[in-house]
Amino acid sequence: VRIFKLNSAGDAFEPSQFISPEPDVGDGFSKYGLAVSGDYMIVGAVLDDYNNNSFIDTGAAYIYLRNDSGVWNEQKHLYGQDPVASDYFGWSVAIHGDFAMVGAKWKNSPSVGAAFVYERNGTNWTQIQYILGTGDQFGYSVAMDGDSWLVGEIYEDSGGVVYKYGPNI
Repeated sequence: VRIFKLNSAGDAFEPSQFISPEPDVGDGFSKYGLAVSGDYMIVGAVLDDYNNNSFIDTGAAYIYLRNDSGVWNEQKHLYGQDPVASDYFGWSVAIHGDFAMVGAKWKNSPSVGAAFVYERNGTNWTQIQYILGTGDQFGYSVAMDGDSWLVGEIYEDSGGVVYKYGPNI
């Protein structure tokens, strides 16, 4: 991920930071999922291998916090619940306020999919909800806004559908 800042003249963007955490080049870091809300950023690494390659392509997500100097620092490295090979956790990501959501379009393969919701308390991010789809790549897309959590399922009856969730829904 390359971060750009507006220059002092306000007429052009200049590179200010390059973020490349521990994943290997082939881990798909930021290839599919990246979202920013305020001083928080979440980045998917869909091909990350869990537990030193024990499970290939389980996927991961990284949460970053921007400090007062404008530098982004890793705050949390997330893996999905009960990771197995080819979950593709991190295919889609969203973040809003104290909540983050990560889609895993192939969780419980073949192609069932799931969404994971995390809540921030201080610097700790804790999984608070696991939503397992019924098939057709549930978690292909995710979005958050306030108390609305949206999860897309791309192939539902050959068309696609969006489900709405939230803490009070």
